[in-house]
Amino acid sequence: EIAKQTIGFSGADLEALINEATIISVVNGKKSVDIDSIDKAFFQKVLEGHQKPIKDRNDMEMKIIAWHEAGHALVAKVTKVFEVPKVTVVPSTNGSGGVTFTVPKKMGLFSKNELYNRVMVSYGGRAAEQLLLGSEEEVTNGCYGDLERATKTIRNIISCYGMSKENGYLNLEVLGIRDSYIAEEAAKLSNELYEETIKLLRQNKWYLEAIAEALVEKETINGDELDDILSRP
Repeated sequence: EIAKQTIGFSGADLEALINEATIISVVNGKKSVDIDSIDKAFFQKVLEGHQKPIKDRNDMEMKIIAWHEAGHALVAKVTKVFEVPKVTVVPSTNGSGGVTFTVPKKMGLFSKNELYNRVMVSYGGRAAEQLLLGSEEEVTNGCYGDLERATKTIRNIISCYGMSKENGYLNLEVLGIRDSYIAEEAAKLSNELYEETIKLLRQNKWYLEAIAEALVEKETINGDELDDILSRP
């Protein structure tokens, strides 16, 4: 479980993680470093800040964040482009509402469909909020980072990878084409993938609600608990 969560960590990163977990264990009077301390240390590293108490949120905010993270997790599991070792709604001092930890099923080479699925995972949080709230106008700004990641992937699909419907098998950056040139095609692809994400979540809404309810109740669920929810008929 720890190995899945720490893909991409250097030796120094792993050392820092265990050192922080050791401090947390000592502060809490534990005789050894357990998985709970490592989890807390990991959250602090990934979320770039110490955790804020859940009580600072009202019930509706908590529900929105739970649906948001459930959306990411569900799209990742259905599209099978990522493993999901953990999902949490624990907030941090940097303003992060929660986080879905994802591990790529493979590294390096991705097909067009796999890149599309990665974009859909990024859109999963916003799409889930829209289904919960019933309107695009009510969706929060918590999807800022998600949209940034999705935009970069879409830009690369069109301008770098030769996967563009309109521009053929070209690397537009080599030609010196500016982003404004590809904006129209990027917007069209973005809308198509967002609608696909909405459709996927609507078709699996029972699971979306079940994951969100588990997050509200437990604050954090691991990969086995997520798989258990998705195995229910």
